[in-house]
Amino acid sequence: MELTIPVIQIAVVGIITFGAAIILKPLALVIRDYLLWVGIARYIKSSNFNRRAQRLASVKARYNEHIKKGDLRIELGEPETIYMGEKKASLEEFKREQEARDVLSERIHDNSKRINKELSIIGSLLRHFDQQERNPALDIVKRHERREFTRKGLEYNDV
Repeated sequence: MELTIPVIQIAVVGIITFGAAIILKPLALVIRDYLLWVGIARYIKSSNFNRRAQRLASVKARYNEHIKKGDLRIELGEPETIYMGEKKASLEEFKREQEARDVLSERIHDNSKRINKELSIIGSLLRHFDQQERNPALDIVKRHERREFTRKGLEYNDV
């Protein structure tokens, strides 16, 4: 009994395997990355992410308009003195301003929850698949914030 090893067949299988690894793996990675980016773009378009980001930016800008008026404070004494920034204000104005700030703060919180979750998921996907590009959803949020702050004459810190 002789054991014959088909050396040529083994060599051919080795060359085919090596060739497949050299050509097919990079091709598979390119296709994977393309599908990842198509999926992210489709999600952003179909989920009304732009509208939610614009709404959040608008609420943040309105909140910052109120904050720009200055601190709200009450100085205790025989006649209580109420200040909004450096101006004296009535109790009704104080309550109205405090209520507006509270409502806007709550809206920011509500709108931020879903957007932050989406930013986190998209960022995690990009990190998982070793994508070096910036998170496109974060760029959309920052673009809307910059536009709203500029439109309202507020300073925007791109942090």
